[in-house]
Amino acid sequence: MDLPRKDDKGVNYLSYSQVSKWKDSKKDYILSYFFGERFEGNAYTDFGSLIGEALEEGDFSEFSAKEKKVLNKITRLDEFEREIKLDFGDFYVLGFIDTNDKDTTILIDYKTGAMNKVVVYEDEGYNQLGIYAAAIEQETGKLPEKAWVELIERDGNAFRGEKLVLGTKVEKIPQDISKKNIEKIKGVVKETAESISDYYRVFNLINQEL
Repeated sequence: MDLPRKDDKGVNYLSYSQVSKWKDSKKDYILSYFFGERFEGNAYTDFGSLIGEALEEGDFSEFSAKEKKVLNKITRLDEFEREIKLDFGDFYVLGFIDTNDKDTTILIDYKTGAMNKVVVYEDEGYNQLGIYAAAIEQETGKLPEKAWVELIERDGNAFRGEKLVLGTKVEKIPQDISKKNIEKIKGVVKETAESISDYYRVFNLINQEL
């Protein structure tokens, strides 16, 4: 196994975003992780980070009265940004759970966007929380009982120069973290890592010959 990202001990690792990007566009993944073209973020990712930080800190002072009402509806549990590592032996998946209860029986991932994004997180191909649940099972010996995406409505179009603001809706989208589905997800992640590794070996061989 040879992946483009390694920790300070030289161990291969992936993130969920890497797994997702490889599935969505091998070309974009290769540009980002093989060639090192950095994504610096944009107004949308910055807005998502702003919401996440506000929820973690419980500080809504930067938001309008209308937005505060929405933020107060969003589920906030005992712990935020818990690091997980799902170990596959020759690599691991690194991630951070947006919020979970103290017993890790409930996992929640926050997303901001239009409400038509619900179908994205209902799709069986979306497996971020499944990966996190598998890591918790590996760490504690028990699968979490519940997991869901909490989709927070976002209004505005930054590409047209509009300010991004919170809408009024919050939707909970349950995720399948059954033992059967977790095993399926782990198989998908392993296959993805092997595919990335195969491409990366060829990439390195070509570079050595140039």
